[in-house]
Amino acid sequence: MPETTTASESSDPPSLGSEGSYGILVHSIGTAGVSIVSALGNASGVPEQVLALRLFQAPSVLFRSLPKDLAGEAVAILRGAGVECEVAGPDKSCTPGDSEHEVALVVRDFGRMGAVLEAVMLFLGVSTAEARAILCRSPAVLLGRISAATVDAIERRFKPLGVDVDVSRPATSNFDVLIGPCSAEQRAAAITAVKALGIAVKPASTNESNPLLAMGISHRDAERLHGVASRSKWPLVIVNREFQRYDVRLDTAQDTPQLRTFLAETANMPERVIPKVLARLPIVTHPCVTFPRMGELLESMRVLGASASGHLLTFQTFSLRITQVGDIAASKLILRGIGGLSEQAAELAITRTKEVKGPLSSTLARWLRHELDRAGTKSRMGLL
Repeated sequence: MPETTTASESSDPPSLGSEGSYGILVHSIGTAGVSIVSALGNASGVPEQVLALRLFQAPSVLFRSLPKDLAGEAVAILRGAGVECEVAGPDKSCTPGDSEHEVALVVRDFGRMGAVLEAVMLFLGVSTAEARAILCRSPAVLLGRISAATVDAIERRFKPLGVDVDVSRPATSNFDVLIGPCSAEQRAAAITAVKALGIAVKPASTNESNPLLAMGISHRDAERLHGVASRSKWPLVIVNREFQRYDVRLDTAQDTPQLRTFLAETANMPERVIPKVLARLPIVTHPCVTFPRMGELLESMRVLGASASGHLLTFQTFSLRITQVGDIAASKLILRGIGGLSEQAAELAITRTKEVKGPLSSTLARWLRHELDRAGTKSRMGLL
């Protein structure tokens, strides 16, 4: 999709047309996808960037100064494509939508991953590979600089598919700065650049095993740092706190009735499974939770006498260790189609090494594990 501009940059007038003419007022993009932008551009001659602005930052005036019959025909076509809109006369005003929101998706039900993938493809007009890449990154940011109406449309589209929709207003958010594996020289240069911008560096970040460089910086500082980092080779990641997700890992615990009840109620664990979980500590009991939820879980476990920890997913990567091979042909197809392995690598993983080495993101590892399990192939995730 072409990059949009802010709602304040729209050239739409407050009314939809001159006297005796009509316009099309868009309330929401609804269930339509980005492909509608190209279709409208071809039919109207209006630049696609302008149309994308009006659709994704609705409410907006999509077209104006139209004959009533033509406006009615256009609205019928748009509604058929899923756009929520109406014909409005020249005295109808429009309060423009904002451009302040950004959303990220968190897949919960991997049994519906195919439907989620298809929904992303339809909404953004991207290929299967591009949709898979969006969903498997951390965080899985779907779209930014959109209006509240578009956020609502995205929630209505994805929540029924078992997807959490994290919503942020970046201008008022806080950001954390992390750095990936790099040389000592690169790390030192990155720290120097962060400090030169007046951004406080976390003292413990001088430890090369700690990816966290700075905490809680403003959106303005995040944009300044991004401008500097984009011209360098440092593996810096600037993460919106509202999109951060954590795995909560139960490290040590006594097997008590209270802890069993807690795990059954908060982690949806069947009671028969809990003793096996407690025998395999440390183990992730609550995957991919928000920062506030992580705090609640850690405190609850502490009160129950257990020791637990939270682990940010942004830089975590995984491998899969295959413990039982089921349908060999189906398993190899899954590794190739979802995991992106070559035919030779998939053959090797299933029949010889019994391992998918990765690095795999949390979402990709869990998706692969789910699909392999359906093919009768059991596996375990291992943190790299």
